[in-house]
Amino acid sequence: MNTEKATKIIFFLSVLPLIFALFLSLYFSFNLADLTTITYKFSRINSYIYAHSYGAILLTMFCGLSLGRLINEEVSGWILLIYFILVMAVWLSYQSFADWIGMSFLIFCWIVHAFLFIKARNLIGLPGWFNQGYIKVQIIIILLLSLITLINQ
Repeated sequence: MNTEKATKIIFFLSVLPLIFALFLSLYFSFNLADLTTITYKFSRINSYIYAHSYGAILLTMFCGLSLGRLINEEVSGWILLIYFILVMAVWLSYQSFADWIGMSFLIFCWIVHAFLFIKARNLIGLPGWFNQGYIKVQIIIILLLSLITLINQ
C-alpha cells in the first residue's frame, strides 16, 4: 500500500467517531428510545461530549502538524502565533463543555484553522494530494460538528 492510499484511509478513519456522535444525535432527535432502553438525556449529552472532545483533539493534532511543519521554515511569526492561540482557544472551549456555546466555539476554531491552512498551505510544504485530502477532512469535520450542534439544539 502506498502512502497516498494509507493517508486517505487514515483521514476516513479519523472521521468515524464524529459519525458515531452524529448517530447519537439522530437517536435523540428521532426518539428511538422507544425501541431501546437508552434514555434521551444519555444520547444527547453523549453526542455533545463525543463530538466536542474528539473535535478538540483532532484540531489540536492538525494544528500541531502545521506548527511542526512551519517551525523550521522562514515564515512570519503571526502564522505560528495564530496556530498556537488556536490550540489554546480549543482547550478553553471546554469551559462550556457539552453545550451549544462550546460546540459553536469549536466550530469557529475549525473554520479559522481551515482558512489559515488554505492561506499557509504553500508554506507548510506538504504534497498536493495531501493538501486536498486535508482540506476535505476539515470540511467534513466542520459539517459533522455543525449537524450535531443543530440537531441537538
